Amino acid sequence: MSFIDNAIVPSIIAVVVTHCLNMYNNWKRKKEKRINLLNGFLGEILAIQGLIRVRKEDFELQDFHNIHEYRFYYLPTTYNYFTVYESCAQYLGDIDNQSLQQLIIKNYVDLKGLFENIRDLGKQSIEFNKIILADQDNSFLPSFAKWHYEYSAMILLKQVPIIELQLKELSIFLSQEIQFQKSKKWMFIFH
Repeated sequence: MSFIDNAIVPSIIAVVVTHCLNMYNNWKRKKEKRINLLNGFLGEILAIQGLIRVRKEDFELQDFHNIHEYRFYYLPTTYNYFTVYESCAQYLGDIDNQSLQQLIIKNYVDLKGLFENIRDLGKQSIEFNKIILADQDNSFLPSFAKWHYEYSAMILLKQVPIIELQLKELSIFLSQEIQFQKSKKWMFIFH
């Protein structure tokens, strides 16, 4: 072996090993980023599920026929409950599973619709309370109570159960995808 052979072979080996290590480290960073992203979405979804469960227990539908006892109950929604989604939505493409990407988007759109309906109910409840305080004979109370009850029932009995089921399915899907991502092994392939 000549001097050139002795210098070239180790150099080639060093370049190949360095390239392989760089590829592995890049793959590992992407994998960790994907798992962290999925965990972020899962954490936010679980927190929202808990919030819905607690708020649902607080939100007791009332008999609108009992006009003297009727309260225009509402849930304030003054906070942004979607900070993870809004800050990470641009990284949805990092999730390999397109079905999961679409499910995440659908759930957040549906959740925002629910929160919008709750916010609308709250605004209307505040307005009703102002009008009723000014209305000495409570002539508006029956129609307001009926509208409030029906809108509350639509949210609580129709929209919330659908959202709860969707969130449960999404949290299971996210958990499974996290486990799948954690189990992935690196395979070296020349490009």
